[in-house]
Amino acid sequence: MSNFKFFFIVIELNLWVKLFTKSLKDEYGEYVVITNVVDCIGFQFAKAFAKKGHSLILIASKSEVLERVKSALEKCVKPGRKVEIIVYDETQPEHVYFVKVEKLLHEVKDKIGILLNNCSLKLKPGNKLLDYSRNDILELLYANVAYPVLITQLVIPFMIENKKGLIVNVTMPDNFRPVEHKGFPHVMREFIKFFGEVISRDCDAHNIDVQTVNPGWISNRRQGSKRFPDFLLQSPATFVDSVMPCVGRTDKSCGCLIHSILREFLNNAPKIVHETIYYAYRAVNGKYDDLNESQEIDDMMKELEENIKECDCEIHDQ
Repeated sequence: MSNFKFFFIVIELNLWVKLFTKSLKDEYGEYVVITNVVDCIGFQFAKAFAKKGHSLILIASKSEVLERVKSALEKCVKPGRKVEIIVYDETQPEHVYFVKVEKLLHEVKDKIGILLNNCSLKLKPGNKLLDYSRNDILELLYANVAYPVLITQLVIPFMIENKKGLIVNVTMPDNFRPVEHKGFPHVMREFIKFFGEVISRDCDAHNIDVQTVNPGWISNRRQGSKRFPDFLLQSPATFVDSVMPCVGRTDKSCGCLIHSILREFLNNAPKIVHETIYYAYRAVNGKYDDLNESQEIDDMMKELEENIKECDCEIHDQ
């Protein structure tokens, strides 16, 4: 199949899914479980689902921020809907907090319709395997592999009982092919993509859909991101707005048309073309991407605070 034919298929698919919308609440159920909701993408997904009439169960590890997220999103949910929160240390899957997750989900098991695994939060500085300590590797594996798998294992039996459900795995934003920068963390990204394919086969017989959302470049509050061409970037808000019409419609998605075209181009382009584009990105954005872990967290929290302040949902979507 030629690359040009690939492009046309991608464009047609993006246009088709956005022409025909459906009620996710009626299709799958009232409650949406969202992990890592203190990440800006997770917050925007929660806001979008709330405006569509869902109740929310939000899971994250930062209790003080999670309370603020809950307060903001309670303005978005429709009358009669709820926002529940669970504080969980995703670096310790067997911790007592996991029992809290199980208990709350069991209370609303007949209403759980969608699980959104936002697998985009935990990163540590370093490109190669030897850049990481033993503890760093274990934390990355717990947060980006074990945690999504355990939550999914917990939710699937409820969906089987309900005879319907949707699991959405959102991978880390960035490049579509392996690159040098932050190369090792992308191992986790590839695992989540393959994990979605595997459980899709298990869930198909039970009317449970599985979708993997694989974002391209997502802008953030850093100065470097603002210097990169706007047409290649999506803010967390515009990215989620673009993804929502595709939720439950395809098994794989980049979320927006430009990223879908870029993915097909980069996946089929010669290696030298991909590396040239990647190093151009690094030349513009590199020093901002090389922030240490504490700076990464500080930037993420500042951006989330801005999202919370800008959250205006007093008028509900119909």
